[in-house]
Amino acid sequence: MRLRRLTAALALSALALSGCSGDTNGDGTSTTSSVKPTVIDPTGSSSPTSESPTSSSASSTTEAAPDGPPEEARANTKEGAEAFAKWYAVEMGDATTDGDTSTLRSHTSIDCKVCLRYLELTEETAARYGHVRSNPHQVGVERSSQDEEGVWRVKTRIDHDKIEYRKGGKVRSFVDPGGFDLNLELNRLNGGWETQDWLLVQ
Repeated sequence: MRLRRLTAALALSALALSGCSGDTNGDGTSTTSSVKPTVIDPTGSSSPTSESPTSSSASSTTEAAPDGPPEEARANTKEGAEAFAKWYAVEMGDATTDGDTSTLRSHTSIDCKVCLRYLELTEETAARYGHVRSNPHQVGVERSSQDEEGVWRVKTRIDHDKIEYRKGGKVRSFVDPGGFDLNLELNRLNGGWETQDWLLVQ
């Protein structure tokens, strides 16, 4: 089949934005190839801070609450920030199962252009290539730090097995097994947290 990379200009995610898809040849044969995501910092900015390790395992999985973060992810503490970051990363995976990004949008700053573009591309990928059968994200928190202005930076690790996007009963696109780091910047909003920026690193 003719292969097509899903990677968009911003090259945001190993899931929604890279993979392979194509059209079946007349003889019914197909070939596949591995496509690795390209990750960039669209803002070119970063603020180094001291970081403290956390005990969370990178292989652990957290179920996303259907209507928002769990209670422990709302506290204005280090543990609350880490729990929110973990929930957010899991919710990103959950959005691939139905293309619904409304929950993520309600916890994402309108000033985070890279975040909002990712959400748009998640929706576009779902519309074009279909959905993933189950949440593919296994998420762990690796470390976190807080700057002088109170902004928390939490580094999460996202791993996944092979991901298949299905539409019309057929696999339309896939992503090979892999993983990446998602570094989130969090700020307080309405008694909870809001993602104000992020950086994906493979």
